[in-house]
Amino acid sequence: MTSLDLISTRRPRRRLLPLASLLLAAATLSGCVRKQPPPKSPDAVQPVSQNAAVVAEPARDPELMQLRAAPVREALPTAGGELIVRLRVDTRALPDSTRPPVNLALVIDTSSSMAGDGIEGARAAALELLSAMREGDRLSVVSFGSRARLVVPSTRVDASSRGELKTAIEGLEPSGTTALTEGLNAGLNQVFTHEVQGGINRVVLLSDGVPNDGGQVAALAQSAAGRGVSITALGLGLEFDETLLAALAQRSGGRFHYLESSDQVAAVFTDEVLRMQRVVGRNLALTLAPGPGVQIREVLGTPTSQASRGVVTSLGDLSEGETRDVFVKLQVGEHREGATVELLDARLEFDDMVKNSGRHAREDFVSARATDDEAALERGLDLELRSASERALAATAIVGAVAAMRANQPAQARVQLKAARARIEPLLERAPQAERGALEEQLAEIAQLDEECEKAEQLLAARMKELEEQRRALEKERRRGGGGTGIVKRDYAPPPPMPVPMSAPARRSHARAMKALQAN
Repeated sequence: MTSLDLISTRRPRRRLLPLASLLLAAATLSGCVRKQPPPKSPDAVQPVSQNAAVVAEPARDPELMQLRAAPVREALPTAGGELIVRLRVDTRALPDSTRPPVNLALVIDTSSSMAGDGIEGARAAALELLSAMREGDRLSVVSFGSRARLVVPSTRVDASSRGELKTAIEGLEPSGTTALTEGLNAGLNQVFTHEVQGGINRVVLLSDGVPNDGGQVAALAQSAAGRGVSITALGLGLEFDETLLAALAQRSGGRFHYLESSDQVAAVFTDEVLRMQRVVGRNLALTLAPGPGVQIREVLGTPTSQASRGVVTSLGDLSEGETRDVFVKLQVGEHREGATVELLDARLEFDDMVKNSGRHAREDFVSARATDDEAALERGLDLELRSASERALAATAIVGAVAAMRANQPAQARVQLKAARARIEPLLERAPQAERGALEEQLAEIAQLDEECEKAEQLLAARMKELEEQRRALEKERRRGGGGTGIVKRDYAPPPPMPVPMSAPARRSHARAMKALQAN
């Protein structure tokens, strides 16, 4: 068996040779085979070399992972246009089996802003996480204030080490600023150094603030993804950078969580351990290759990189009972009436964590028929799938709008929200009843976020006006020879205004949008 077993969800395209041809070939070959000696008596005992090795049969793919592709419409206009395809990855129930060992780094923000409920909640959550870990797992603890500190190097969890780990966690104290990048780097180094082959290697990061220097976070996330290490990023309170933490989780194939209060931390920590204990496949990589005359415009809510033909995106790990929907926006060119349009090939690769049988793959493809028959176009539309795809588009717009606000671009945020609203509103009357409520909730979130963007736009305009007045006053003073303010250069530019802080409702909208995009 090769290291990569392939199971396709579609019928093979090759035609089988007729049975008569196969029999004829077998008969022809039989005459060319050297004649074998007659079989020996069954009573004869054959000697067995003491040096003979017993070769165990390699474990088979348990076939618990599935990939299914479906277009929003099975027929599309001959003129082409936009088409969305859903790739669904899901798992069957796990058989009784020993779950893989866990190698976990817990990276905790202990900056001064965590004083009080924050640090108390973090300690309690870390202790609960420790109690949920099993014998043989590995745990390291890193804290970061103004500098990162290795509180506990990677340690094998057993009866003798639990007490030491507990004491170290209870000693966490808040101090300093937020050296998040340094802390994350230290946690990743612990996981890399003690990597468990065939196990779950993970970092769980908790922070309530904006990092001192977030410039290297994207590179760290990319490095983690390359080593098969997912990062679960938890943002606590109202001061953290949700865009940075969400991107960190996305790029590494992990998950992002928004926690309004410290008493929510323990539940998320415990849930992460339980998910790790039921992982079916890890290091999921989805490769997408467009058909002739088709372009991949966007993979919604998921970072991608270029492949030899198309793009590839990392999906991290998938646990028992989980489903991951990936929506792909395609641009299709013109085709003749009645032509079959080859839209997309999809290939999912992953490491089996149930039988530890190696790396496997699933494949599926999508096609549609080109027609200008209005009735055929209407019949080929899957309203439920279209509603789900539009909600994914809206979730992507919400995440993008929050990122634009974080970058002090509220006008750009409003453009994205307006486009999302224009796509959802026409669907309300035709959407299935089960989808209608979710669409209405999303419209309400978009409207609320748009109001915040409008206020931010007004505040930004007022602040820019104030800064311009300051610049003119200083320039006027410079021309007069100035009185004690120093020389003001003609090209003086006031510092840009600080971004408007995110409200709790805006953060909730962002968190719900991220949840919709990273797990369905």
